[in-house]
Formats: sequence, structure tokens, C-alpha cells
Amino acid sequence: MKLLATFFILFPGLIIGQDLATAFPEFLPVTNDVIEIRQRSFKRGFLPSGWKSTYHFKDGRLMRQTNYFRAELRMDEVYEYKASPGSLIVRNIYTDKKNYSLTIHHFDGPGKLIKSELFFDQDTINPQWIDDHFEYDSLTETVRFKRTNYYPNNRQFTKCIEMKLSNGRLMEQLMLDSCNEVTQREYIEYLSDRKVFNVIDYMNSEVVVTGGRSEQGVQRYLYKLDKKGNWTKRYYVRANGRKILDIKRKIRYASK
Repeated sequence: MKLLATFFILFPGLIIGQDLATAFPEFLPVTNDVIEIRQRSFKRGFLPSGWKSTYHFKDGRLMRQTNYFRAELRMDEVYEYKASPGSLIVRNIYTDKKNYSLTIHHFDGPGKLIKSELFFDQDTINPQWIDDHFEYDSLTETVRFKRTNYYPNNRQFTKCIEMKLSNGRLMEQLMLDSCNEVTQREYIEYLSDRKVFNVIDYMNSEVVVTGGRSEQGVQRYLYKLDKKGNWTKRYYVRANGRKILDIKRKIRYASK
């Protein structure tokens, strides 16, 4: 059964990809000449996990993403970029066999993100979380925003995300519970030998980290880049320095 999701972007002229990448950091975005990326995940460093993904790009923008698990289609997202006068609205719909979510991003006329909302279970009235109170530096890059999560029985929880950038590149990101106490730190070190080191520290050795390996609340990843600066391999790095292959990518570029 084919699953389809659509991503609508309505924008007043200029592409605001930098603002999107800054507000919602996607590690090492691709260069504009990337056409396709085929990605495979591994477990224990050498065994395929069964997960494969394909990404199609045009002019550096993602147009479609498909995820398979053991040859079974698990996700199919199609992205459509459309222009419209006035403010910019982004609708991101994700569906699979068991889940549904809808994310709506609101931008002002100049293209600055001002609000984001996430909805589950096709309920577009009561959001699961809202991002707002966006703050920008002089380069119109997001440096701080507040996220409020909503739970049953009118319960809610607020946290803040702060980002430190250098020449438009994300160097460090902090998560603060109740916008006060730092509970997660992520930093990126750009190495000289075409590699990038990324560390996520959950600031608590007892924390249970879901969706990835961790040692005492810390995740360490080493990215290998090709000559164009796009990453082709990701390794999980243990505290003793041992590298474990996590993801491999094959990148196809536009012919000159």
C-alpha cells in the first residue's frame, strides 16, 4: 500500500531555506547540485538493519523521501513548493500505517518563522505542541524559541531551545526545561580532514535515550564528508574511541 504525505510551502518570492535549516536544524544540509541520496542503516557496524531511504532533490530542496523496512514501504513524503503573496505557511503531513501527524509552520512576510504547531490523530484543533517566541540575531538566524507541549487533563510543559551559530553554521544547541535548567547539550566540531564530530549530551547519566545508542547519557557521531562537503557515512563513536558504522549514503549529483 502506497503512503503519501505532502509538504506545502507558500512563500513571497525569496527561498528561506536558511531560516528553516536554522530554526529546525537538519545536520549538514546538501549542496544545490545533489539530485538523489540513497541511504542504508546498519546495526553493530556491519549488518544491514533493514532500513533504507531515498531522497530526491531539486536545486538543493528536498522533493520526495521514501523509507523502506525490509522492502516494505513505510513512508512516502512528497514536498511541493508553491508561491503566494503575504505570509508564508508550511504544512508537513506525515502518515504511516499506525500514525498520523501534521506540522504547520507560520512565517511573516520577510520569511521569519513566528510559530509552529504539531497535531496528531487528524486533530487539527488541539495541538500537541506549539513553538513560538522566536528570537533572531542580526543575520535573521533563529537563536532561541519556546516549545510548549500539551497533555491530557489540561497539563502542559514548557522548554526552550537555544542555538549558537558561527557564520551561519550551527555550533551548539541547548535544551532548557521550563526555559531555565539545561537538560541537553549538542555541539558540533568541524574537523579539518573533511570530517565532522557531533556530540549530544543529555546532562544526566541516568537518562534513557530512545532512538539511538548512548553511553551515560551521551551520543557521539562522526560524519565523513565527500569533496563537495556532503556527508556519506555516519559512525557512532564509543567512549573508548571505537567507531561503529551507523549509516552509509550514495549521492548522485547533477551533470555539468
